[in-house]
Amino acid sequence: MKIVHITPHLGTGIGNAYWGITRRVAGVECSHAIVLLEKPEKTFFVDRVRKNGCTIFENPTELEIVTLLKNADIVQINWWHHPLMAKFLDDFPDIPVRLVCWIHVSGCTYPYLRTDFLSRFEQVFFTTPYSYENKEVAEWVQDDGGGHDKTSVIYGMGDVSHFFEVKQEYHRNFHIGYLGTLDFNKLHPDFVKYCATVSAIADNIKFVMIGDASNKNIILQQAIQHGIADRFEFHGFCEDVGKELSQLDCMGYLLNPYHFGATENVVLETMAAGVPVILMNQNTEKYIVENNKNGFLIHNPDEYYTIIELLYRNPKERSRIAKNAKVRIEKNYSTEDNTKKLYSFYEKMMQYSKQTKKFRNIFGNSPSDWFLHFVEHERAMFHENRLTELPEIFKGNRKVL
Repeated sequence: MKIVHITPHLGTGIGNAYWGITRRVAGVECSHAIVLLEKPEKTFFVDRVRKNGCTIFENPTELEIVTLLKNADIVQINWWHHPLMAKFLDDFPDIPVRLVCWIHVSGCTYPYLRTDFLSRFEQVFFTTPYSYENKEVAEWVQDDGGGHDKTSVIYGMGDVSHFFEVKQEYHRNFHIGYLGTLDFNKLHPDFVKYCATVSAIADNIKFVMIGDASNKNIILQQAIQHGIADRFEFHGFCEDVGKELSQLDCMGYLLNPYHFGATENVVLETMAAGVPVILMNQNTEKYIVENNKNGFLIHNPDEYYTIIELLYRNPKERSRIAKNAKVRIEKNYSTEDNTKKLYSFYEKMMQYSKQTKKFRNIFGNSPSDWFLHFVEHERAMFHENRLTELPEIFKGNRKVL
């Protein structure tokens, strides 16, 4: 099988996923080519995926794309409502293809999943079971709906097995980590307030922020207001995530209730490394962790305080959660199993005949139409120019429409 993958870029999340699924699988004859719709800002995962024998085309010409699509057995679209992908689909070549869509957002908040869009594909892969809580999707996948037998969950994950080898290193303070984007379109709006609440437990509690520090000043300003600025350490973007995890006692991964995340590789890597995770009881998070067994799900600052105090004063409890977390990841998030499942759907798709695909008739005629098609409750705010009322997800510096 020849699989052509279309994606805006190979950043950390999508890059990790492709590093995992493009590795050779025993007994499967499959070649991969990836089309990047924009020139990569960082080549870390581009280089890793190329080492798997995958051909990567950076910002190819229209003729090159047409040739690739004609020769492909299957074309896979990677979707999270990136503007370049919207343009690509709006101008999709008039070529018969077998088309699959790998969704890398939950679709239960902006950008919302629409079944008129999903129905254009032979197969749709979600990256979290939470996507089935989208009411429109849930109705679509009912027995008598058009989406029956058309969807599955293929986690957007890379190989986390090397995180099982992470050993906790000695450090003086009690480190509560956060790994990922520091924008408040991902961070919980009261993240610093939660930190202030648990800082009262002990003077040696520190908050280690790992990720692009573009939002550092805003977080620090809030920390100053709560009198805990000295508790924060900002480590910036890192490539050796395992080294950072080895210095943490737990992970306070508290996300905005409106976030669009799906697989949440950070959580999987943290659990595989044996670091207890504390998550909000919401969205995709509640599907990853079993509360008080292999992690914790909380609702408010008081519950956060209770869990952090428990972990701080009870090393045996940290060890219990860490051990169970490793088992959870090994059992449910095997890259090999995930990849084999993906290939089984590729083989199933080969029974379909190639067809031409049209997206313009559902997207609309302009970029603003493309954007609004995947907006749900907030659409009136745009039409009525009430932009200041929009949730933070619409204001962050993220490459979604």
